[in-house]
Amino acid sequence: MADNQKKANMVILDRPMISVETTEYKEVRITVIGMDGAMENIRQQELLFPLDCAEKVGQFLLQLAGQAGSVETGKKPG
Repeated sequence: MADNQKKANMVILDRPMISVETTEYKEVRITVIGMDGAMENIRQQELLFPLDCAEKVGQFLLQLAGQAGSVETGKKPG
């Protein structure tokens, strides 16, 4: 990452905890930390993808969030 670009990050302190940050290699790193299905162990999962894909990934996540919202509220997305 160029010196004039600041590292970006966001942490959602919830269950599971989700951290989103950029790396010095122009990647986005998403880390999810939570309990396993049996609620016995903590597990950490990490996903890396190129920063130039972030807009498309973000748009898709917003689309999914809209669909999830319509299921919860009974309203159609849009």
